[in-house]
Amino acid sequence: MKTIEVNVKEVDTQSLLGLYADEADCTTKVEEDTIVTVNGEVVLGYIANMGGDLAALRTQLAKHKFVTGNRGSSRMAAMKTQASVFGYQPRNELRNKACRIAGMALDNKALHSSLMGWTESVAKFYKELAPRAAAQHLAETESKVLPNYKIGRTMFTSGIVNKSNRLPYHFDSGNYKGAWSAMLGITDGIDGGYLNVPEYDLALKISDGSLSFFDGQARIHGVTKFTRQRADAERYTIVWYSLQKLWRCLTKREEMALMNERSTTNNRKKSRGT
Repeated sequence: MKTIEVNVKEVDTQSLLGLYADEADCTTKVEEDTIVTVNGEVVLGYIANMGGDLAALRTQLAKHKFVTGNRGSSRMAAMKTQASVFGYQPRNELRNKACRIAGMALDNKALHSSLMGWTESVAKFYKELAPRAAAQHLAETESKVLPNYKIGRTMFTSGIVNKSNRLPYHFDSGNYKGAWSAMLGITDGIDGGYLNVPEYDLALKISDGSLSFFDGQARIHGVTKFTRQRADAERYTIVWYSLQKLWRCLTKREEMALMNERSTTNNRKKSRGT
C-alpha cells in the first residue's frame, strides 16, 4: 500500500463548478493501492481492484433500465445522464412520499439485492483504509438513523449507479458533514475518465474494480474525458453515501400515518379553496 502526503491546494472551486474536468488540472495520477494524507491524517483511500464477482454485477447492470435525466449549470449546457438510486430515500413532503426504500428494490429486485450485498465489502475496505473516518461515520449512522433505513450493518444509507456519465466538477450534497462516500468502478473498453480531485492535485484511475473513498461533500471533484474502444463499451460508477435527511425518518407505520395526515389536510384545504 502506497502512502502519499499532500498539501491542500488553493483552488477557486466556484469557478470550476459545472465545468468539465481536464487531464491537465491534476498532475499526480493514482493507479495503485494508495492512502492519501494531509498532515498525517488520512483524507482519501484508493484500491485499484477490490476483487469479487464483477462479471455477475456487470451483467446485471447491462440489463438494467436506467433513468435518463439532464444535468448542467449556468456555465455549461445540460448533459444527458443515466442513473438509478438504491438503498433508502428520505421523506418528500412536496410529493407526499414517506421515507422509503428506493424504487429499484421493486423495479429490479435482483440488482438492488446485489448492490445492498456489495455494501458490506465496501464498508470493510473503508474501515481498513480510513479507520478513524469510518468509525465516526458508523457511529453517527447508528445513533441517528433507524435500523430500517441503513444498508445492513454498515454506515451507508443510500447509493446511486451512474451509466457512462461524465460528470462535471461538483460537490456531493445531502450527506452528513464529514461523512465519506465510496465509489466502485465497473468498466470495460474505456480509456481515460479519471476522477480529478484538484484540491489534492490527484487524478484517480477508475479501473475495473477500483474503489475510492473521500469526503466528496467537502472536496470538489469531476471526471475527465473518456472514450470507448468499441461501440458496446460501457462504464458504471456505483457510489455509496449517507443522507442526513434520513435522520428525520420515523418508523414505517409512523411515516405512513404522517403522510396520510398531510394528505387529509391538503385535501381539506383544496375543498375550501385555500
